[in-house]
This record gives sequence, structure tokens and C-alpha cells, in this order.
Amino acid sequence: MSEPLASEGTLHLYRPDDLEEVRLHESSGPRGHMIPRHRHQETLFSQVLEGEVHFVDGDSRQVLRAGPGDLVVLPADSVVSGECGGGYAWRMRTLWVREHALPPARVRPVTVLKANRNPLATHFTDTFEALVAPGNVGAKRLLLGRWLERVARHGLLEGRELSIPIAAESLRLLEVVREHIDGRLDRTPTLRELGQLAGWHPHHLQRLFRQRYGVTPSQYHAHRRLGAAFILLSQGIPAAEVALRLGFADQSHFIRVFRRYAGVTPGAVSTRSFYTETVVTG
Repeated sequence: MSEPLASEGTLHLYRPDDLEEVRLHESSGPRGHMIPRHRHQETLFSQVLEGEVHFVDGDSRQVLRAGPGDLVVLPADSVVSGECGGGYAWRMRTLWVREHALPPARVRPVTVLKANRNPLATHFTDTFEALVAPGNVGAKRLLLGRWLERVARHGLLEGRELSIPIAAESLRLLEVVREHIDGRLDRTPTLRELGQLAGWHPHHLQRLFRQRYGVTPSQYHAHRRLGAAFILLSQGIPAAEVALRLGFADQSHFIRVFRRYAGVTPGAVSTRSFYTETVVTG
């Protein structure tokens, strides 16, 4: 049974070394941590170890509940919100897979695989533990490939077609806006600025952006900036410098935002290398 509440959580980031296709982390915290609405750039596989996690699929509005051992599949471009805990402290482990490492696929719905009904949950446990253990980079890439093959065989890389009634030129301009945000994570662009970039009224821009990406421009920027903070912290860069690089007002502001999204403070983050070994032949 899960232990009673902890007053503070932890976030352990594993440095990818030469395995650039993935990021891995383990996190824990008290009940009641709210997950703000956000959009994923990468495909995530998250396994609940303790407590419960409730996800709300931003597309279908369906509430998905995951308990100990269950595996949550959050595809790239999915939009979710949720809550962690379920009355107890929670603990999770997550594998982020960059899109270039996945076979071509359509947009998939968010999925929960029950531990007592799907062997992929057990396979995920073995894969995660092998990826963070000492080992050869090449062998780990093969292991990751086998895991993704299992995922594909279970039909998790297929799903509904993306159907958004937006004109092709508008889609192109929305990509220009999105890339503009991605390239300036150290400052929060205004709706007026983004609207001028696309040649639209700010309210029209916000409506189309949310229709296309499932989140507002400010929500998109906040989550992308948090993702950049994760990467910098995993490299051992101090929180004060991360706050400066990413344009937060000060370190206190960075701590508040980070805790809201991650459920822990930057000070609770620890890092560890994958302990990968490179074998040179020839």
C-alpha cells in the first residue's frame, strides 16, 4: 500500500549521454498536484509506481485513471491536464521518446494500459531499468528499438486521423508563429506581437492556435520553457542560472512556475548519468 503524504516531492533526471533519442526521469510527490493543461512535443510512456494519476484527454475530454503498475501512453501532439495522488503520495517513472526515433504514425489518443491486462506494462519496467543501468550505447538502442516494435505491434502507433478545418495557408502561418515561440523561450511574446507576425487580430490568432495545437500560445510557451528547464537542470546547471537563461523575473519566479508544472521545486531535482559505455571496434 502507498505511504501517507509526503510534504515535498522529488524529481530525478537521467542524463542521456550518447542516447539522444530519449529522456528518462522518476518523480514523486504528495497528493493533489494539479497538472496544468499542456501539449506534448514528444511521445511519453509513464508508469505509475505508487498512488494514482488522473489524466484528462484534451481532445475527447475523457478522464483516464492509472494506478500502480499501469502504463500511460501520451503521444506527441496530445493535450492533457490532470491530477496526481489519489489520496496517497505518488511516484512515477517516465520515458520520453523523440519523434525521429519513432516510426511514421498518425495522431494517437491518450491510452492507459492496465498492468493486470497488458504485458507491455511489464516490458516497460524491464526496458526502463535496463536503459538506466550500466551498459553499452548500441545495446541500449537495440533495446529501445525492440520496445518500440512491441508498442507498434499493440497498435499504439496508429489511431484517429487529425482533422482540423483550418486552411493550408493558415496552418503554415501557425507553424511560423509556433517556431517564433520556440526560438524565443527566454521571453513571453504578446498576442499582439504574434498576431502581427501572422497578420491576424490577436483574438483570431489565439482561437486558431488553440484549435490547431490544443493550448493557447501562453500555455504552449510555458510548457516549452519548462521542457528547456528540465534539460538545463539535467546538465547540472544551477537553478539561478537556468532562471536567468530562460528569462524568468528572478529565481523565486522560476521556482513557483517549475513547482506548478512539475510538482517539485528545482532544488528537489537530482541528476545521474546513464552510465553508458561506448565500445570501439576495428
